Amino acid sequence: MPILYASVVIQMGSLLGYFYTKVFIAIVPGRMHSEIAVLSVKGSSIVQHDTRKFEGVNLNAAMQSFLDEAAELSPLFFTALLSDAKEQGAIPTCSKQHAGQFTDVLLPEYVCVDETWMMYLSRDALYHLQERYRSIGLDYIFSPFTLLKQLYEKQIKEEHALFILNEGSSVALAVLDHGEFQFASYEVIEQLPPAVSDHEKDAMDELLDDLDIGEFDDTPLRFKAIEKALETYYHDVRFKSSFIEKIYFADTRERSETIVSLLKDELFIDVEQKSIDIAFEVARLAAREAGYDV
Repeated sequence: MPILYASVVIQMGSLLGYFYTKVFIAIVPGRMHSEIAVLSVKGSSIVQHDTRKFEGVNLNAAMQSFLDEAAELSPLFFTALLSDAKEQGAIPTCSKQHAGQFTDVLLPEYVCVDETWMMYLSRDALYHLQERYRSIGLDYIFSPFTLLKQLYEKQIKEEHALFILNEGSSVALAVLDHGEFQFASYEVIEQLPPAVSDHEKDAMDELLDDLDIGEFDDTPLRFKAIEKALETYYHDVRFKSSFIEKIYFADTRERSETIVSLLKDELFIDVEQKSIDIAFEVARLAAREAGYDV
């Protein structure tokens, strides 16, 4: 489910959609790069797909040029963003009145899922995301937990497991038991000071990708975030919990062998890992939300 519907133009697709290819553009901001995918859909078929990586998080000339080219492919095009805001998450209630028991985010925008749990985003964060991409306009802003739900739709219904999205700048995880939501955590990882030079950013980015470690500890920060979240899941009385025997690990970083090994060896949990093109998956999510089975 999207956090935001910023456009009603999708409703006109019943007539024009018969004649035109639909184009879904997905933007995934990372630590210092952004990935943009363009997905062309006709009926239930993907006609064309292209994913590219760009320097920077905010829109620049290269990104804008690519987006302009994508928009020219069809009069029916829609733009989606995967939220990278710190002030977001998911909690085991659909009640705004009870949300304060699980999060200290004030004035959240939220989407209720299956009438039992919600994904939320702070109103200030939503405003800043809209401002960041005002020049192109956003039809959808998706929560990382929406993407996890799409990636593991079958497993979520049939198993009790921990589901992890290991993205370049964050880690999102959720525990569900045969479709019942129990717990979620979202952690932004490796944010660099904004004052460093471009050369320093490139050097630091390469180093962090290789090491993914803290300053005085050789334990990967992502593993620490997962370990901390599981500690909360097992011991915080607010959450229903039972022992996790399986982890599904969706990886966008390509260098996660150490983390996967630690999950297996330190936590004694079976891990099933798969690499994903995250921008493509977000574009596919947008297409599915618009009613196209791709």
